[in-house]
Amino acid sequence: MFYTYMHCRADDGKPFYIGKGKGRRAWSVFSRNSHWRSVVAKHGRTVVLLSRWEKEQDALDHERMLIASFRSMGISLANFSSGGAGNSGVKHSEETKRRMADRARGRPCTAETRRKISEAKRGVPLSPAGRAACASRPKPPGPSKETQEKIRISSTRLFEEDGVRATRKEWAKKLGVDPSTVYLRIRQGRLPSGAYRQ
Repeated sequence: MFYTYMHCRADDGKPFYIGKGKGRRAWSVFSRNSHWRSVVAKHGRTVVLLSRWEKEQDALDHERMLIASFRSMGISLANFSSGGAGNSGVKHSEETKRRMADRARGRPCTAETRRKISEAKRGVPLSPAGRAACASRPKPPGPSKETQEKIRISSTRLFEEDGVRATRKEWAKKLGVDPSTVYLRIRQGRLPSGAYRQ
């Protein structure tokens, strides 16, 4: 299923881009021109789906007509072309895929980039296939039996100070601190209350 969509400035609702898409394209921030990026950086954007089409060519024709109509009304668009020149379904060769992967591998992802990716995907529901893929992923294994036993022994071990014997958790409750604080003090050679051993 193909569709045509419009991007509007978030602050005043003025349209600035017309496009044809499929899947998540309308919400994607990738493969956008510099004019589009400048408008979004300054005003933000909202996505408006305009129509749905069974055939890609119908969507391309509608995109071309919309761009021409908006421009005839004097509305400035970030589209560099007059539309109707989609390339959906292009399949890259294995060699091209390898080169693209090599270029992307090891490229640092900044916090700003991660934020943009998150915003682009926010509000876009997963397809049934996507949900099934997430559900079929193997869950990470829990701690081993040996680790579980070490945790149990550590959490029930008694520590004595001034004649008071209590577990790490009980000492934490008594002192009003987190159990990890008591654990850290003990590892540093200090008593649960914080005093160093003589």
